[in-house]
Amino acid sequence: MYKIGFIVKKWRIELGYTQEQLSEGICNPSTLSKYENGVLTPSRVTFSAIMERLGKTYNLSENFLDSFDFDYFELKSEVKSALSNNDFKRAERALEALEKLDYKEIPAVQYCGFSRTLIDAHKGQPPEVTLNRLQELIKLTVPEFNETKFSRYLLNTDELCIVNCIAIYYADTENKKKTIAILQSLVSYINLSPMNDDTKATFLPQLYFNLSKYLGLEERFSEALEVSEDVIRCCIKHNKLRSFADLIYNKGYIMAHLGNKDDAKKLMQQVAALADAMGNSTLFDHASKLINEKLE
Repeated sequence: MYKIGFIVKKWRIELGYTQEQLSEGICNPSTLSKYENGVLTPSRVTFSAIMERLGKTYNLSENFLDSFDFDYFELKSEVKSALSNNDFKRAERALEALEKLDYKEIPAVQYCGFSRTLIDAHKGQPPEVTLNRLQELIKLTVPEFNETKFSRYLLNTDELCIVNCIAIYYADTENKKKTIAILQSLVSYINLSPMNDDTKATFLPQLYFNLSKYLGLEERFSEALEVSEDVIRCCIKHNKLRSFADLIYNKGYIMAHLGNKDDAKKLMQQVAALADAMGNSTLFDHASKLINEKLE
C-alpha cells in the first residue's frame, strides 16, 4: 500500500510543481518535504487542501480521519449545503458549531472566514466591506494573489469559490469590467488545470453562467451569446443540468436583445416548460413575462 506522502510526491512531480508552489499558504515547504518522506503525517484538513491543489479531490485519507477531523468535515459539508441553497440561518448554525472546534490550520480558518463573510453579506454588510474581506481571505493562502493573472497559482476548491465571489462583489461595487476579467481568467484557469473532470463540471457551469450574465449586463451581447453556448455544451457534456433552465433563459434573453425574437421566444418557451417541471415559479414567471411583454 502506498503511503500518503509517497502519493503526494508522485503527483507533484508528475505535474511539474515545486514544493514551494504546492505548499504556499498551507504549510512550510520543509513540512511538505516531511510529509512526502513519511516523517510527518498531515491532518485531514491539510491533506485535503494539498490534494485539491493537485486536482485530486477523491478521498484517500479515511485511514487517518480521527473524530475531530470527522466533526470538522461533517460541519463544513453542512455549511456548504446550506449556503448553496441560500439557507443562511442553517448555514450560520452549522458555522457556529464549526467555529467552536477552533481549528488553527490556515485552510480551516480561511473557510470559516469565507462562510462568515457570505452570511454577513446576506445580513446587509456593504459590498465594499465584503469585497475587502474576501480579498484578505484569499491572501491567507496565496499572499501574492493577482486577481486576473493567477495561472501560476495552485488553487483548491475553497480558493476558487473565494475568487468567484470576489468577481461577483466587484459587480456589486459597480465594477463589472473587473468582474468579467476575473471570471474569464477563472474559466481559463480551470479549463487548463489538472483538476479532475467531476470537479471541473462542478465549477464551470456556474462560472460560465456568471460570465455570460455580466457580459450581457455590459451589453457585450455577441460575447455573451458565445459564452452561453459554451456553458450549455458544458452542461450537456458533463450531465450537469441543475442550472440548465437558467442558462437557456440567459441565452434567450441575450438573443432577444440581439433582435432574434423568433429563436428567443422558442428558448423562453422551453425555459417555461423546464421551470414548471422543476417547480421553479420565479424562473417560470420571468420567462412568461418576457414572452408576453417582449416577444409576442
